[in-house]
Amino acid sequence: MKKITFSILMLLSFASFAQRSIPVANMFSGTKFTNHHYRSISDTLYPLSYTTALGCTLTVYSVVGDSGYVVGTNGYGDKEKAQRYDLSSYQLLEGSVTGAYIWAGGKRVSATPGNVVLKVYSVTANAPGSVISTSDPVSMDNVDTSGSNFTYFNFASPATIPSSGSFFVSMVMSQVDGDTISLVSSQDGCFENSGYAWEKWNDNSWHSFLSAWPLDFDIAIFPIVNHQFGSGINDVNSGIAGVNIFPNPASDNLTLNFILSKTTSVNCKIFNAAGKEVMNTGNENFNKGIHNKVIDLSSLNNGVYMLSMETLTGKSIQKIVVMH
Repeated sequence: MKKITFSILMLLSFASFAQRSIPVANMFSGTKFTNHHYRSISDTLYPLSYTTALGCTLTVYSVVGDSGYVVGTNGYGDKEKAQRYDLSSYQLLEGSVTGAYIWAGGKRVSATPGNVVLKVYSVTANAPGSVISTSDPVSMDNVDTSGSNFTYFNFASPATIPSSGSFFVSMVMSQVDGDTISLVSSQDGCFENSGYAWEKWNDNSWHSFLSAWPLDFDIAIFPIVNHQFGSGINDVNSGIAGVNIFPNPASDNLTLNFILSKTTSVNCKIFNAAGKEVMNTGNENFNKGIHNKVIDLSSLNNGVYMLSMETLTGKSIQKIVVMH
């Protein structure tokens, strides 16, 4: 796991909203990933906002007037903070959550500290749905806030991810009076997917941070998933199978390894996050069998793209990250 040290800058802009008002504050030092995830049987997943790819500033948000935190304990009595994940974003198939890390930005511990647990939820109407599994508890005493380490939570009963591949992981905060905890987040407007951070209020209703505060960011909860490798979205009629792309993230050159079930032409197109075509390699004829193709990405800006490998009868779509 490669990391680079960085400092989270203090932001002092204040805003007031109809129900919830927030400042952005607190200097924080920590680490940042250089890869999106790791190609092994057990992957630690995290949003691109926690890599060097998007250049996000990471922040701890505190609430005006109540000494609490937006992504943590506060005077509103919030119970849980959750981050959504989609296995398709990591080119993974079905799997199970066996553990998770949180990145805590701060805490205050009472004389009789309570526990923190994590939960895995299904996704219903874009919000957390049913609880799939709950982690073993971790005492507030043992939550690391040094910035250089995460706090690990074990799932003795692994959470089987729904067939949709989408799920939430939430932190259930200690309800002991005097215990306070906050999680790190990316700054407002810097995220991999908009509206993927949610919270449970004291009335047990779920709300996205985007609708509640409104803030749009990713929360530092990182699930560990045992899985099968996926190969993107494949049209069974395309004749393309066994697609492997490397390195990903890529700098200047991306290598495609793929298998064709029949002789056909292949045209590789790359689209940016807005859906605009930014590269077209043109048709190239390939015989049936195993092939490698190198694509020059040096002209593309850093970011997330979709690579479409198109044949005469279908296509295979892969997510790629460019990071020079």
